[in-house]
Amino acid sequence: MNRDDYLFALSERDSILSLLDSTSDDDIIGRMSLESRLYEIDEKLSQVVIDEHPPVKATLTFKGSPVLGTYGIAANFGAKIVNAFNDAISHVASSFYGTLPSKGKIPNIENNLLMITGTAKGSFGFTLEEFSPDAPLTLDEESSVQRALNQTHSILQMSIRGDDDGLAEAISDLDDRALDKIRGFIQILFDNRTTFTLKHNNRALIANNINDIERATFKLSKDSVKEELQLLEVSFMGALPHKRQCEFIMEHDESKSIFVAKISNYIENPDIINDHRGEKIIAKFLCTQVGNGKPKYSLRELPNWR
Repeated sequence: MNRDDYLFALSERDSILSLLDSTSDDDIIGRMSLESRLYEIDEKLSQVVIDEHPPVKATLTFKGSPVLGTYGIAANFGAKIVNAFNDAISHVASSFYGTLPSKGKIPNIENNLLMITGTAKGSFGFTLEEFSPDAPLTLDEESSVQRALNQTHSILQMSIRGDDDGLAEAISDLDDRALDKIRGFIQILFDNRTTFTLKHNNRALIANNINDIERATFKLSKDSVKEELQLLEVSFMGALPHKRQCEFIMEHDESKSIFVAKISNYIENPDIINDHRGEKIIAKFLCTQVGNGKPKYSLRELPNWR
């Protein structure tokens, strides 16, 4: 039984239990039919072995002067670039749990590392896999390394495309130290005139030429990315805690446009926003803008409602 079948069976079981509660004792045939179906579902569920998520894997390959076709890669470059990629993923993953210290060791970083499990051909590169000392995850659970790979993929993709708005959205809730590690990965590629391909979880990102790398280097630079903490007078329209998003109107915006903001991972109870819809309040946002793109917003603290 796959994940969708399992969730459907649970849903059907809940529906049958609800129907049984509302079925009269006089409806003998109807009750027998429901009880028979409930027995069948319980039998199926009792035999289910829930699939565990295997450790997430990624393939990272390179083309350029440090790479000799499919034969090999310069050892100094190979070690440096894989270490830079691992640093980027581990820092992004660790940032999900709180603000990273500006210097020194990152808490919990040993649980967010990648290991090399093989070489990859096509050009030349490496197969990487998350190091998972903890218990495997099940069903909808997603490891911090998987989330970090997804976010890093989006950041690299938007920077390569030169999509200012997409890049601002991808980095709007990212810790500065983690973003610096992504910049470091791209800078090593640019300095060595090397392109790359990243594949993971049925996603592929291909930097075809050095112009892609140069564009990404510029778009990710501190000259291009502008971030500023701002206190804004707003009225919240509501929040979607499971998506960690909220909508708000700026009080001094004559057009009364509705803006969407990410809700920082540091906010523990975002649902409280829904208790204060329509109230004017001063709220702290991180405003992120890339190039001439539109500002993107991340709510950094819950306002001090009274």
